Amino acid sequence: QLFLFGAYYGLIVAMFFYNVFLYIWMRSKPYFYYILYIGFVGLALSMNDGLFNNYFSFSEGLPYTQLLYFADSLVAASAALFARVVLNTSARHVVLDKVLLIEVLLVVVAGISVMLHYSMAGAMLVIIFAAIIAVTLIVVGVVSSYQGYREGKFFCCAWGILCISVVTLILVYAGLVPHNSFTGHIVHLGSALEAALFSFFLADRINTSAMEKLASDRQAKVKLEESLINLDSSHQLKSDLFAMVSHELRTPMNGVVGALDLISHSDLEKKQESSIHTAAKY
Repeated sequence: QLFLFGAYYGLIVAMFFYNVFLYIWMRSKPYFYYILYIGFVGLALSMNDGLFNNYFSFSEGLPYTQLLYFADSLVAASAALFARVVLNTSARHVVLDKVLLIEVLLVVVAGISVMLHYSMAGAMLVIIFAAIIAVTLIVVGVVSSYQGYREGKFFCCAWGILCISVVTLILVYAGLVPHNSFTGHIVHLGSALEAALFSFFLADRINTSAMEKLASDRQAKVKLEESLINLDSSHQLKSDLFAMVSHELRTPMNGVVGALDLISHSDLEKKQESSIHTAAKY
């Protein structure tokens, strides 16, 4: 068990600080909410395993239980906020986005109420709202996946693994599934796989964004080259037009100038000579 806890929490801590570094470097919202989510997951499980109490002076009993329910509410809220950003629900699924925001508010309020004053009803509300958020996130992931969004498939896979592990643990507590070293720690395994998949997903998202930006830059470069070619063609057409107009005007004008020159050498009156001279001059 100690080896399992060491491996699990070592992975969670490593991924937490790794993603903190990426967030500081990239300043990307998904990484911020992912950091919150993975941090609250690690906190909630460490409290449930009793490890948190080994390093902080909490006495077993009511205060510790209140903090545990509050941590659970933060896990559910941060998961919903992470999904909102990753799946872009504010733009793609407006109704579901509003539902998620309401659920986040409700679970946080329930967690705070339990933290301030413990009651069985408040604790049940935290569990109920967290379960509702879990189901809503599955619906959002399925809808995104059905609409062809790649991140929806990633999210369904990762979130589904965690949900299956939690349901399995509930069945273990209910006596419907036998308890052993695997089923007893299945939530740790599920959350570790989920965290790894989400991390891979965010890395893939970065690569996809970079590829899209590169494709956009290439497309903009092609459009710029086409614009330059069109501009050169326009200048060439303008030059050809000017040359043609100049030629068409110069030919008859040469005849007019020649005729005026011939007339100027004939016997003319002074008034006629003055007019011919003026016409030839201009």
